[in-house]
Amino acid sequence: MEAILMTGCDLIAAAKPWEVQQETVKVIVEEFYEQGDDEKRCGREPLAMMDRNKANELPKMQVDFMEGICLPCYKLLASIVPCTKQLEEQCSYNAKKWAELMEESCNGAKEDEQSTSCGHTP
Repeated sequence: MEAILMTGCDLIAAAKPWEVQQETVKVIVEEFYEQGDDEKRCGREPLAMMDRNKANELPKMQVDFMEGICLPCYKLLASIVPCTKQLEEQCSYNAKKWAELMEESCNGAKEDEQSTSCGHTP
C-alpha cells in the first residue's frame, strides 16, 4: 500500500488540472532537453524524450507515459482507496487531451508532407 501511494504522489502532475499538467510538463521537458544537450556535447545520443529535435513527438510520449505508467497506478489506487477516483479521472482526461494534441500533430505533419509533395511550401 505504501509503495502505490508513494508512486501516486510521484506521478501526481499527471492528475493535476489540464493547464497545470501542461505547464509542469513544459518545465520537466526543458530539464530533459538540457540533459540531452549535455549528452550530445559529450558525443552520446540522448533518449528521444531528452532530444529537443524530437519535440514534435512530445504528445505521443506523454500519451504512452500516461497510459502505460500513470493510469494503471491511479486505477489500482482507486480500486484500493475509492476516494482517489478523481485522480484516475483527471489523469484519463489529461491523457485524452495529449492524444488530441498528438492527432493534431500527426494531421499537421501529413498536411506538410502533402503540401511539399505537391510542390507547395508549408
